[in-house]
Amino acid sequence: MASDVQIANLALARISQDQIIALSDDSPSARFCNAFFDQAREECLQSNPWRFAIKTATLSQLTTTPLLEWAEEYQIPSDCLRVLSLNGCGPHDRSDYFEIQGKKLLTDEVTATIKYVWRVTDGSYYHPLFVSALSCLLASLIAKPLTGDEKAATSLLTEYARLTGPEARRVDAYLGHRRPALPAETSELVAARFRGGANDGGIYRTV
Repeated sequence: MASDVQIANLALARISQDQIIALSDDSPSARFCNAFFDQAREECLQSNPWRFAIKTATLSQLTTTPLLEWAEEYQIPSDCLRVLSLNGCGPHDRSDYFEIQGKKLLTDEVTATIKYVWRVTDGSYYHPLFVSALSCLLASLIAKPLTGDEKAATSLLTEYARLTGPEARRVDAYLGHRRPALPAETSELVAARFRGGANDGGIYRTV
């Protein structure tokens, strides 16, 4: 478990600044950490679909009708930072499947279950790579105000990009795996048989 203060002190260590006891301390280091901490945490959470920060929720359908081309709109949870998929389909699978406008999700689907990144504020959820990335991002935000060194901030952002890039996705992938699909679940022949029904004499039909 990493507390906010521990993460702030990791950030301060990256830029060779004195450690703090609390974010409420009356010191420049504490004041800047406190000012930028929430922003850094939410940005870091949004940067990558961290497994510890993923939730699933069935959305409440709104009674209002979207003004654009969509048929339905749904209320996004208040703790949602990034929608990853709708009914199992992500924006990279189908760019025309849904659209986010403010705290509303617009779609043509009559039901809406989303997978999303939520605002995790409890450090007991964080795994070490996320802690490193968050401390690095926080350090990049407070480096110039505390040290006046713009090059340090740029270097820290480069390190942050590395921590939230392919390495983060590779390490995070080991924290969970989908159940492998059985052949019967993926076979087109079996799927066609089930769509065709039991009484059509073995003639497969699609719907």
